[in-house]
Amino acid sequence: MAALPWLAIWAAPRESIRRIVATNPRRGLHATAAVTGALGFLALSLFARARMSLLFSPGIMLIGTIVAAPVAVALLYAEAFICLLTGWALGGSGAMVPVRAAIAWSWTSLIWISLIAIVTLRFARVFRVVFESGQVALTLTLPGRLLVTATWVIFLWGFVIGARCIAEVHDFSAWRGAEARLITLAVLMTGALAAICVIAVGHELVHALHQMIHG
Repeated sequence: MAALPWLAIWAAPRESIRRIVATNPRRGLHATAAVTGALGFLALSLFARARMSLLFSPGIMLIGTIVAAPVAVALLYAEAFICLLTGWALGGSGAMVPVRAAIAWSWTSLIWISLIAIVTLRFARVFRVVFESGQVALTLTLPGRLLVTATWVIFLWGFVIGARCIAEVHDFSAWRGAEARLITLAVLMTGALAAICVIAVGHELVHALHQMIHG
């Protein structure tokens, strides 16, 4: 019975999250977020290695996978807080714990994407090298195309799951849930881009000061 929500959430998101909130809305949230972060980093690392765009050593991959787990937990709290405020602005009546549960359980789609990607990247060749007009290029193999297709299908249905779960805990329509989901993701992406810009500008300032001091 404990594993049932992992399956039921795919077919009946609203009913599943309603049952979870009514019984124990805090159950497994941190574990779900940590697993999502760890598997996501591992899948991205393997994908980068397959593309030969970024080659992580096994040690770096292990450290990154471990660090990604608490980072994902922190991201869960941030996303839940933004979604809570967004839902209120759209007329919802959700509380923090149910909203956090809705976000965490909607992340199960990301876990399945990561698992499929890890298995495929580990046991199949997803890219092949081709020569076009004197240029070396990478193209997707059949397993690679199947992986991309499966990723998009699961990701899109995962968005629907998230929208319906959010709609349930905020007590409004699924369309409002989708709107709240989109706004939340937009705010998170904007914040991430702003942080990257601040870091980049800070790095340039430090570099410029270093050049000025040392001539």
